[in-house]
Amino acid sequence: MTPYYFIALTSKEEAIKPVYDLYKNNPGESLQNLRNAYEESLFESKNFKINIQLFMSDKQAKPSQDLFDQVTKELEEMNSIPKGTYSFSLNDNFIDKQSSEGAKDNSLKRGFPDYIIKE
Repeated sequence: MTPYYFIALTSKEEAIKPVYDLYKNNPGESLQNLRNAYEESLFESKNFKINIQLFMSDKQAKPSQDLFDQVTKELEEMNSIPKGTYSFSLNDNFIDKQSSEGAKDNSLKRGFPDYIIKE
């Protein structure tokens, strides 16, 4: 498998907004100042979305239901990953070079409305 992920914040994510604003105004801001700007008490898992995409390493392989179930179970049981709302996709080996997308009809997905939520 080859992993890819990205995060998305909703406009309601107030905990990270001061960090974002500070960085936007000064991209060279120190890591310590960025960390200090984070308002942990305002964090809500539902506003922090982490999207994980895995791709089969074999060019001819279709997404494996067993592998999908295993990774989904492990994500559900992990306590060492950041708080947030997780979606997970297992794709075959194809990645569209123009869009960087790999989702197809045969992709296996866990997401809306059945996200994996870590509190």
